[in-house]
Amino acid sequence: MFDKNYWPADYFASRARFIELGNACGAHMDAHPIAALGPAGETLTVDVASLTSPTDEHLIILTSGVHGVEGFVGAVVQFQALQMLAQSGLPKSTGIVMIHAANPWGFAHLRRVDENNVDVNRNFFKTAPKSHPCYAALDPIINAPKSPSTAGEIKYWLNAIKLIALSLGITKLFKPIAQGQYDFPKGVFFGGTRPSESSRLLQNIIADLSANSKQVTILDIHSGLGPSAKVSLIGNSNMVPKEERLNWLKKHYGKTVYIDTDKNNTYNAKGTFSQWCQRTLNEKLYLYLCIEIGTVNPISLFSALRRENQAHHWAENNTTSYARSKQALLAVFAPQSQQWRRKSVAEALQILYKTSNLPTIHANIEQ
Repeated sequence: MFDKNYWPADYFASRARFIELGNACGAHMDAHPIAALGPAGETLTVDVASLTSPTDEHLIILTSGVHGVEGFVGAVVQFQALQMLAQSGLPKSTGIVMIHAANPWGFAHLRRVDENNVDVNRNFFKTAPKSHPCYAALDPIINAPKSPSTAGEIKYWLNAIKLIALSLGITKLFKPIAQGQYDFPKGVFFGGTRPSESSRLLQNIIADLSANSKQVTILDIHSGLGPSAKVSLIGNSNMVPKEERLNWLKKHYGKTVYIDTDKNNTYNAKGTFSQWCQRTLNEKLYLYLCIEIGTVNPISLFSALRRENQAHHWAENNTTSYARSKQALLAVFAPQSQQWRRKSVAEALQILYKTSNLPTIHANIEQ
């Protein structure tokens, strides 16, 4: 059953595999349908595999597909974790839950966002945040209202080079974009105007799962940013005092963990899953980690993201430009390289293993 080379062809194959492996290791399986449908009108669900008991002292929740198309690699990590759990059992006093395809519409349609163009990981809010004041001027350059073309791409990059020079670097240019915006529904990184179905459903699932747990760790798998096939860890915790968190996490995981509330963060994203965890789980002992698996350089990644968004809104879905945009997006978030796949999954599983060996903390920590 253990197949390191298995990679799902699409959301539906991924879901079938997840259910098969969850049942094989004795997990309790739940399916949560959403209103939006698949490409051929199919029902789409968020599936949950739970391996827990009333005596668990630490609950680990492993999520995939918050960003739709990024669900491929996250699902494969879950497959291998389920197979290993079937062979070796659970760590002592630890329950493990896997949430497959938190944004199933995006996974099924090969989009990073949901059916309303909402970036789910910018959508965990009570009231929509304000957009960066510089985004409005950037949107016409990023999202020309026409089908993507070679000429359009050249024009975009000529404008982008000018903006990078004026911004004194690519990071300052991308910050107003990547942190999330709330005014342009057809723009990239649109966080929505109200909580989306996928966001609300994930919140409800995690609230129910963690209701009776004193210590909760959420590992949220993403792909895209960072060195190819290398894991970057971004998150926060209240398991140790604030001034000790960075060193504590670095020592345990063997790599720097970027604390998302630090002022020096590159994007300082708004409306994130991590921020919701900080608000909602703060009365418990919690750790949230985004496991970000690097793929390609940020310029190539953003180019593919921008063109796919442009094609989705302004190209017919039976055109060559539309099909190419989907394949380009898939290539930057789920590369075909077998070496990338093996290394990426192995690194993510190592984080899960180290998380299962976190000490159980019995006392509340001063916030």
